Amino acid sequence: MSRHILDSAKIHPAIQETVASKNLDIVLEVQQAIASNKIVVVGMAQNPAPKRARKTLDALGAEHAYLEYGSYFFPVVQTQCSKDVDRLAIFSNDLCRRCFNRRQQ
Repeated sequence: MSRHILDSAKIHPAIQETVASKNLDIVLEVQQAIASNKIVVVGMAQNPAPKRARKTLDALGAEHAYLEYGSYFFPVVQTQCSKDVDRLAIFSNDLCRRCFNRRQQ
């Protein structure tokens, strides 16, 4: 999956450090989880998509790591990053459902 990223030359120098460091702790934690686990689900409380993905992975007996950031009521991350995390969870759920359905055939 390709992602459009604004060229750093087009980011004003006064904001470049903020862009580079915004939510860096979360990005690093997710990268570390991906490096040390075969399957990683990233979601937020009350979001049904990562919950379904985890349930499917549990049904398959697939070991996985789960990282949770914020909720609909108490968002921790209100950036494009959180939207991408939700999309990742939905993608993971769809992928797990397809794998589960194939195993049942």
